[in-house]
Amino acid sequence: MRIVLSLLIVLASLHVFASSDKLVVHEWGTFTSFQDENGRSIAGLNADDERLPPFVQTIPISNEQSSMFSKAIPRLHPQVTMRLETPVVYFYPPANAQLPMDVTFSAKFNGGLLTQFFPKAEVSKIDRTKLNLVRIEPTSAGTLTWRDVKVGTKGKLAETDYPVWTAPRDVQAATLTARDGKSEKFLFYRGVGNLDAPLKVTRAGGKIVVRSTSDR
Repeated sequence: MRIVLSLLIVLASLHVFASSDKLVVHEWGTFTSFQDENGRSIAGLNADDERLPPFVQTIPISNEQSSMFSKAIPRLHPQVTMRLETPVVYFYPPANAQLPMDVTFSAKFNGGLLTQFFPKAEVSKIDRTKLNLVRIEPTSAGTLTWRDVKVGTKGKLAETDYPVWTAPRDVQAATLTARDGKSEKFLFYRGVGNLDAPLKVTRAGGKIVVRSTSDR
């Protein structure tokens, strides 16, 4: 038996956006983790269940086994026990802000790597094994940095009909334009991790038991 955990992380409430006199940054996303009936994480989880538009950027790799369907790293990577699914970051400028305004934003994934992103960003160094396989450890800390992003532009968005991309655009957030001139309604990133889910789900005596793995 396999148990799938998919948790939604909401880091801000929509009702504050319209009236705020400060810059509001709203991030949301999900992660996916597979466990067996004993609560042990199942590896090799880096499959893309939702294809991304071809303009999405990926980490620089040279592994021949990589593909567009495996989150930019070789398929069934033995160290991947968690997928970071489609975090997007929206920006809502203050009501009276002089636009566009410049923002520098960084994202960090403790215990994993950020492997897909848009627009173009600075990527942290990728650690590799002796066989040139991307290394993903519990101590990994992949980062992306978007410098001098202009918030509140009238830039043209890339054309695409991929639902995974067009649905997140249906918001009232400000349009962003990156250093390379690419514009979007959000900063996008995905990744993979080598860590356990915050919940451990086991089957014992015909019952499903859910426990927190947090130390708190």
